[in-house]
Amino acid sequence: MPTNQIIAKRGDVLLELFREQVPAGTLLVSSQVLSLASPVFEAMFNGTFAEGQGLSPASPKKVALPDDNPDSMTLLAKITHMQTDNLPERASFNDLADFALICDKYHCAAAVRSWSKVQIAEKLSDPSAPSYEKLLFITYVLDLHVEFAQASLRIARDSACAIRYQHATHGVDLLPIAVVGEQTNSPTQLHLAV
Repeated sequence: MPTNQIIAKRGDVLLELFREQVPAGTLLVSSQVLSLASPVFEAMFNGTFAEGQGLSPASPKKVALPDDNPDSMTLLAKITHMQTDNLPERASFNDLADFALICDKYHCAAAVRSWSKVQIAEKLSDPSAPSYEKLLFITYVLDLHVEFAQASLRIARDSACAIRYQHATHGVDLLPIAVVGEQTNSPTQLHLAV
């Protein structure tokens, strides 16, 4: 069932969310807040695009986002609008990787850096956790240099098996193979280069 949320009471944009091409709800947001957080939204709402024309809280402009993960987009909207009272306390590795993809798409990693660092700090402490290697992708995409170095070191030091590239990269080619290491005889496994 679609969930409709008011993120900004005087919002002028209604983001339409989808899950597998099925409507998943809407988010009432402020174009100004999103524009401050993201140059992509800045261009969308303050340029010559249709989404930026005639913005008004009296009649919010609908903007469909059929290709964006609705949970990640909701999280992004809440963080950028400082609606942090009911954010997830612990996000899964997959949720963080999906969130990193949204942040990369909208070039807004800086706007969510504090929340991301808190989530990643908790995950860094357990290199034996399933999907730990996704921290390489997450920290690389979110441009968290210190956390990337910490995750890399822990994986190299504590990992007993080869890293699965497809799994570590969340199935997306944003993490250069040279950053992760070199391929072994198996095209899906890597040895970490430190």
